[in-house]
Amino acid sequence: VIDGRDGYLIDLLGPPGEGQNRVLGAMVVDGDRVWFLKMAGGIARVEKHKKEFEDFVSTLKLNGPRPERSDELSYKTPAGWVSGGGSGCDWTPPGTPCGGTLAWPG
Repeated sequence: VIDGRDGYLIDLLGPPGEGQNRVLGAMVVDGDRVWFLKMAGGIARVEKHKKEFEDFVSTLKLNGPRPERSDELSYKTPAGWVSGGGSGCDWTPPGTPCGGTLAWPG
């Protein structure tokens, strides 16, 4: 349950070997909408920020569609994370290149 709605957390590993990747994801069902969030990267980088991602997901508040406002989703930004600056990322750890809507490993 995330913000009183059905929610799911996933933890996926890519093929084993050097450079193995990991994805942590969250999916929140909000009526006819579904919110997806992910943190992806090398295993060590994702593990380093796993607790931050889980804490972030626990702060999600879905405010419903509001055409006159852009804050359909509110959350508490993890300490030390910075704005993606309009690059397609909302928030990233310092020094992390943006690779999607939310890019977390750093």
